[in-house]
Amino acid sequence: NIENWNASKVTEIGQMFGSVGYNAQSINIKMQNLKFSSLQSMAKAFWGLGYSAKYVMIDAANVDISNVTNLDNTFRMVGSSASSTVRINLTNWNTSKVTTMNETFYYIGISASSVYISGVEGFNVASVTSMNQTFYLCGLNSSLYINLGGWIVPKVTSHTNFNYGVQSKIIEPVW
Repeated sequence: NIENWNASKVTEIGQMFGSVGYNAQSINIKMQNLKFSSLQSMAKAFWGLGYSAKYVMIDAANVDISNVTNLDNTFRMVGSSASSTVRINLTNWNTSKVTTMNETFYYIGISASSVYISGVEGFNVASVTSMNQTFYLCGLNSSLYINLGGWIVPKVTSHTNFNYGVQSKIIEPVW
């Protein structure tokens, strides 16, 4: 539980949780309401977290990321070989300054029976220019369903393989 950390001066958290709990039975990160008011990049922050855990939970609801511009690979391969459940709560994230979201949710929980990513439908992605492979094979073998048809993406110039392999699970925005 890191909810009470003073993270107001942190500017970059690349690989902060990368590969944590690689072979653990379960991973439960609680960081709701954390204030990252100076944070600019979350690139690779959770890459590979709980790779082969049975259960992976990241509760990051209400985390202040209001100055973040880079979400590349942030949750890449989280719980990739998880056999049961991957849950990521991103409710109330202020993503209005984000410009890159390449491979953000790439390969999450590909083997898990249940994958839930809450809050992502409400992301403000109006400043994003690049969304290559953002949801590539995300939740492939699960009941995951996310409708991003409401995303407004006026600046996106590149979105190659945005939801590759999971087109029926991840409904993409109107480009």
